[in-house]
Amino acid sequence: MEIERGVREGMKQEEKVIFEEARTSLFSEFDAEISEVETEIHDLKFNNAKKQLMLDIENASGDEYTNLNSEFYSQLDALEKKLRLLNVKRQKLERILF
Repeated sequence: MEIERGVREGMKQEEKVIFEEARTSLFSEFDAEISEVETEIHDLKFNNAKKQLMLDIENASGDEYTNLNSEFYSQLDALEKKLRLLNVKRQKLERILF
């Protein structure tokens, strides 16, 4: 009897450890993906600023600025949507697992 109870308690503890490791791993994956998208957004903004400076130096036409801004905001919007979606998924996961 006592041995069975000890075995069951040991198994419960092992299950808790495995669950905690899985949860931690899952959150780490989400955090890494979120960080990656945040870096992409930062890089996009930085590269856009560089391109605008080059257009300024070259005395570019208004059309070139319009094209650059259109492309930039399209890419930025897509990345920001992706980031919001990842954050929502992570929050849902937190509610489920905690």
